[in-house]
Amino acid sequence: MGLKDNWTRFAAIAICMLLAFLVLQLLVSAQLGQQQAQVRASQQLQAQQAIIPAYISPYEFENLQPTEDDRFVYLENNQPVSLIGIDVSDHQGEIDWTAVRNNGIGFAFIRVGYRGYTEGAIYGDAQYSNNINGAKAAGIPVGVYFYSSAINEIEAVQEADFVLACLYNTPLEYPVAYDWEPSPPGNGRADALSSEQLTRNAQAFCQRIEQAGYDVMLYGNQRDLRRYSSELLASYDVWYAEYNVSAPTGQLDFTIWQFTSSGVVDGINTRVDLNIQFNAYVE
Repeated sequence: MGLKDNWTRFAAIAICMLLAFLVLQLLVSAQLGQQQAQVRASQQLQAQQAIIPAYISPYEFENLQPTEDDRFVYLENNQPVSLIGIDVSDHQGEIDWTAVRNNGIGFAFIRVGYRGYTEGAIYGDAQYSNNINGAKAAGIPVGVYFYSSAINEIEAVQEADFVLACLYNTPLEYPVAYDWEPSPPGNGRADALSSEQLTRNAQAFCQRIEQAGYDVMLYGNQRDLRRYSSELLASYDVWYAEYNVSAPTGQLDFTIWQFTSSGVVDGINTRVDLNIQFNAYVE
């Protein structure tokens, strides 16, 4: 092999070594850049967490005590300040409202109706008139609720107008509650809506009800309520659902806690939802 061949071979080896070095440098730089990006992201997250204060409940839940009849009482200065209430629909059948009142029930939410979660038709609750008239006759303060499956603001306003037509200017001591929740089978027409659309629907319903002079509140569990915008949740009272716990764990403010769906109340022949009210609507 001649001198020229040796030189050519040496040059090729040098070029290969240079290319390998450059590739290694690029890999090291990329890894370093990725590490630096991760550090910056962690620092940003820590800064955001430092800005957002930890959630503090307006209630002292050590003052929330269970009672012998599987209910709760909330104490302030060792004195009870809470009320126990129910929410009912035609699933409970005919109700003896005097017996309900005498069993310590201080308020009731009556279902006005619902929109079907598959075909989307609006139906009135078969016991609505009997329930609201019976509760009022027994001296029980009432609110109402509507189960929504609206897919847009137009349908949400239709639902609100249905509620107002059924109320027919009936005075209420408690709000009109907007109840959106996923359908039990999980294939409802409104189940897959975006958070933005769910927020717009709830806002449209609430504004229509408010225009008629009624108070409004939002019902749901923590997961479902979190699908609304924080601005909407801050605008209305919340009726919060969470079962099988000794105290609510939801990281949001609420005025009523629905703590069971299997309560027992005199005058009602089925199991029934029980709620505890923390902030009074009735003076």
